[in-house]
Amino acid sequence: MSKPIDPRLPKLNQGLGVIVSKRAKYFPMDEMPRDEDISENWDGRAMIISRSKDDGIPRAVWKDTGELPMQLLSRWYGFAFSYPNCGIYEGE
Repeated sequence: MSKPIDPRLPKLNQGLGVIVSKRAKYFPMDEMPRDEDISENWDGRAMIISRSKDDGIPRAVWKDTGELPMQLLSRWYGFAFSYPNCGIYEGE
């Protein structure tokens, strides 16, 4: 990696990265509740992000179709390197 690691989060933070068109957003695991869904307005469409109560793995799904958008379970340094200037979910 030829660029410095994005300092907005600890480099080994794990989370879910969602990519739709040219927009990317990272959802840190430590900001995602296990007992309630996160609702995101993504360019006029509703997206639901939830964590499995069994294994804690997060998943994003479009509310209107149930389809899965492009998503990656990754460490912060890898996602931020691949999608510089991405958004970060900061809880509610």
